[in-house]
Amino acid sequence: MPETVAEKAQDLVMACLFSIIAIVALVKCRRVIVLEGAETAIKTFYFLIFGAAILRAIWFFIPSDVLEPSYAPAEVWAFQTPNWEGTLISEILLSGGSLCLFAIFVLIIIYWADLLKKVFKPVRKHEPMTTFLTIMGCLAAFEIANFSLFIAGIYSSQVMTLLDSIMLAIVSMVCVVEITIFSHRFRTVLTTLGAINQVPTDSQVRTIVWITVFGNVFFVLRAAIEVFLAATFVALWKQGKPLSSLATPRNHFWDIYVLVKHTLELLILFLMLWTLQSRRAGHHHHGTSQQRLPQGGSALRSSSAAGGGGGGGGGGGGRGVASGSGGSYLSMASTVSIGSKLPNRREYTEVKDLEGGEGGGGSAQPGRLSNGTSKKAVAAAAEERGHQRSGSDGRR
Repeated sequence: MPETVAEKAQDLVMACLFSIIAIVALVKCRRVIVLEGAETAIKTFYFLIFGAAILRAIWFFIPSDVLEPSYAPAEVWAFQTPNWEGTLISEILLSGGSLCLFAIFVLIIIYWADLLKKVFKPVRKHEPMTTFLTIMGCLAAFEIANFSLFIAGIYSSQVMTLLDSIMLAIVSMVCVVEITIFSHRFRTVLTTLGAINQVPTDSQVRTIVWITVFGNVFFVLRAAIEVFLAATFVALWKQGKPLSSLATPRNHFWDIYVLVKHTLELLILFLMLWTLQSRRAGHHHHGTSQQRLPQGGSALRSSSAAGGGGGGGGGGGGRGVASGSGGSYLSMASTVSIGSKLPNRREYTEVKDLEGGEGGGGSAQPGRLSNGTSKKAVAAAAEERGHQRSGSDGRR
């Protein structure tokens, strides 16, 4: 069935909204590269937002009847159905946009994991961008294989769409699990190291919570949508009906599917842009006061390696204490670097004991740290350091 006027209007609105997000992401990407300088990770993050938005905008701007025989996917066979190339192009645009969108959260998860490794295994060399490229390469290889089997005539375009939906549903649920796990761990470590260094981390923790909530809601809903589409496809296949039967004047299933799916994508892209910009604004706003913090002691630090192989973190000395590495932005939870020493496991364990956590092991006595020091003594020492720091600032 040809695309209706209402469907064309819906597509045009979606195309304009995605175009706005793509333009904003491109402007921000150019700014951090030309004006501020940026590591590989932060440029990749903005580029992924731009890629996801621009591919969606292109797909919506192209009228459906230009590429495909109907608004909903019809059963098309390569080299057999007329204009089958349009169906393949449409699926490539959709899959490419989905991969860019999912890659945003894959990148966040990898950097959260990398920053945690730097806390507990600082000696080992970590390559987060290599891990990111490996994971996304596997997903891209799956899509290429899916397209190739369609071109080879092994199955029709509807099976190609079905396999893509199943893959995205699985990746969505994996992202939910990984985001939840690493978010909890990262919040715990961030709060602990903030207590060690006497640095407030409430805003960073809140940002991580927002990313976790928004990300999980998006991926749970996305997985539900894709599973429902796959189940619908199987039910129609048993009845001998194509998916195009879902787009009729009396059946608006496909219209609702497209609207809900891509509205969720618009929201998550906007929220990620807003979150990234708010963290960068907060970072620059507090940059001056952060440089006045005393040197030495444990570091709650975003190392230059977290910027994707040291794309620019090595110049942190020229920018003061706050290095502004790619890892800090992508984690959305960075605080100022104090000194140059990474916090070690013992420091983390003692603060976990102080907070009643599990880090101190089963041998710690109530009211005492794992090394036998009184919790009250540690608290008193921290308070004394705070008074000394306030007096020092007053003398300045």
